[in-house]
Amino acid sequence: MTIAPAQASLDLEGSFDRAHTRPAATCDVRRPARELGGAALAVALRLSGWLTVNALVTLGCLTLLFLAIGGFSVSGAMVQLANLSTRYVAADAARQTEFNTILLVGCTLFFCGTAFFRRAPLARALEEIK
Repeated sequence: MTIAPAQASLDLEGSFDRAHTRPAATCDVRRPARELGGAALAVALRLSGWLTVNALVTLGCLTLLFLAIGGFSVSGAMVQLANLSTRYVAADAARQTEFNTILLVGCTLFFCGTAFFRRAPLARALEEIK
């Protein structure tokens, strides 16, 4: 059961040639990096969509709030917005800053409330990272 020297050298040469003639595009080292980049882009796209939907829902809640103040009519909401804008322009800088803070806190609360109720899609998007 001995192997002839000519046969052994042929096997070694054949395996050596096959290992080093693969194209660079199919190299095993580059494939995981490419897949990781694609997965990162997919997660970024899902997260940006999640943030966009939450921001739009927040703006919708503010619109609904102004419609409620105006008696659920567009004309009533416009009258209330006109009243608010004239008072805002006539106010001094300290009152305008206070109003800006109140508006920012209100938007943040609406956004956090929306994010709380939409946490399941966020969890699914973050699971794709693993």
